[in-house]
Amino acid sequence: MGILDSLRKQAESLRQQTARDSGSHGLAELNHGAAVARLRAVHDFLLDLVEQVYVVDPDTEFDYDLPEVGTLTGLKLGRLELMALTRGEMEVTLSYSLYKDGETRFQVPADAAEILQHGLRENGLWVVAERTADETGGLLSLSVKSQVPVRFIFREDFADSLIKLRIENYDMPGSQEFGVHPDQVNDAFLDELGRYVLRMKNNFLRRVRSRTSGFTPLPTDEGDDSGLPSTREVSTSRIMSLFNREVHLYLAYNDTIKEITSRSPEFVFGRAADCDLVVPSEFASRRHARLVFRKGKFVLIDQSRNGTFIKVQGGKEIYIQGEEVPLSGSGFISLGKSASVSNAHMIYFNIQ
Repeated sequence: MGILDSLRKQAESLRQQTARDSGSHGLAELNHGAAVARLRAVHDFLLDLVEQVYVVDPDTEFDYDLPEVGTLTGLKLGRLELMALTRGEMEVTLSYSLYKDGETRFQVPADAAEILQHGLRENGLWVVAERTADETGGLLSLSVKSQVPVRFIFREDFADSLIKLRIENYDMPGSQEFGVHPDQVNDAFLDELGRYVLRMKNNFLRRVRSRTSGFTPLPTDEGDDSGLPSTREVSTSRIMSLFNREVHLYLAYNDTIKEITSRSPEFVFGRAADCDLVVPSEFASRRHARLVFRKGKFVLIDQSRNGTFIKVQGGKEIYIQGEEVPLSGSGFISLGKSASVSNAHMIYFNIQ
């Protein structure tokens, strides 16, 4: 092949690639336009809905479940607000409250009160633990303000050509996420959305493609002799999972930073090239150790010849071989060699 033929072939290849890139870009712009148009339709519908609700002021009452705590009864729906933002990707947020005057007191196991209180507060509820002089049976009173913030967040997902919907605190504290194709957002969809927002009979959730991270609540016991709702004792890790609190673990090794969440698959350290974190140390085995999330904690499982050293900040170094240990806080992991200043292969971890 002569030089001219070679150049012609290269030029034609570049033209074809440019055409493909241009077509792909055009399709992305088309999908972006469709998502924005449908989000505007959602915004206009919700704006009209909010205006009509303020005129009608429905007086229907609702009950609201607090898993492992009890039920808030007789709540009204109101204080609706609608907001639209454009920050590269459009976002529409509808928020309202389920509320009534006053507070409700519940009895919970004393050793679970702190994490229950934390979970409720993380989801926007106002709650205070009340210690009394006549505590019996290891129970403690939680005083919960009868006001629950509910939010619907519609956001364009440019990468997936979808509209993402996040619903917070609808049935109980926590959140659900869904993916909605722009073509789904028609008049029937909007009508079902309105019914769902107002807690009327609807089929809204059947219309969206579920990406939920919700949970199934545990049943509560009947009230005790004091007349207050009571709950049975549950583990801290189970309670944390009720509030959809995603735990993050960050690993830093030389110039590499890895993020693992409580929903990630297992994470492998070692010398092998297919490990999630490759540590080319002479003391490390090919697949030296694994990290898994189990019962509310990240657990390090050693499966090596030389063992693993773990040093938690402010604590003593521990050594495991063929064993496992839960991680907490922050500190250092070293494969096959003690964690020391002279060790160039230490891995820093931090849990948040």
